[in-house]
Amino acid sequence: MKFTSLGVFAVLAVFVTSGCAVQEEAPPTDEVVSSEAPAGEEESSDGVEVDQGLFNVEVTLPAGFFEGQSEENIAANAEKAGYSSFAINANGSVTYTMSKAAYDTALQEMRDGTDEAIQDAVNQNPDVFTSITYNSSMTTFDVTVNRAAYDGSMEAGMIGFTLGMSGMFYQMFEGVPTEDQQVLTNFIDASTNEVFDTQKWPFEE
Repeated sequence: MKFTSLGVFAVLAVFVTSGCAVQEEAPPTDEVVSSEAPAGEEESSDGVEVDQGLFNVEVTLPAGFFEGQSEENIAANAEKAGYSSFAINANGSVTYTMSKAAYDTALQEMRDGTDEAIQDAVNQNPDVFTSITYNSSMTTFDVTVNRAAYDGSMEAGMIGFTLGMSGMFYQMFEGVPTEDQQVLTNFIDASTNEVFDTQKWPFEE
């Protein structure tokens, strides 16, 4: 099955490498502007931070997203994506500034990527998955399955992990506070339409 955790992490590249069609909401610039953030304004969080202004959105990605990337690579990817500027912070994180149109496009591309991965899972496992749907905020996924086939497939059982991670990352990029981020994945028996299992993210012992 192609719908694995690798597919989830691939959607993160939307903010790093995607080409977004940008509708300018602020005065246009001819090139992507780079800068070093002042030490006193260093981003201290290891997570994704989103700051939405009147015309632009700032998205800060942690240093781990850029391992092995040079400043030239970061600049090229920002330009390709249509972002206005980027700043490399003292802790290695990178803050991108983009128009709200570009930000909305990036979020839509994340949803589109999730849709494609879900469709792959359904197409490749028609004996297991009847349908996989989710709400607009990606906080709830409903996975309808052939119960017997699902119970007999260890690989299919990984779908809950993958959907949970997809929803969590989407909420991060949407700017949902960390304490409010949550994903519920309901597993529904197609023959009875009853929920037989619910997985919650973040995972709790």
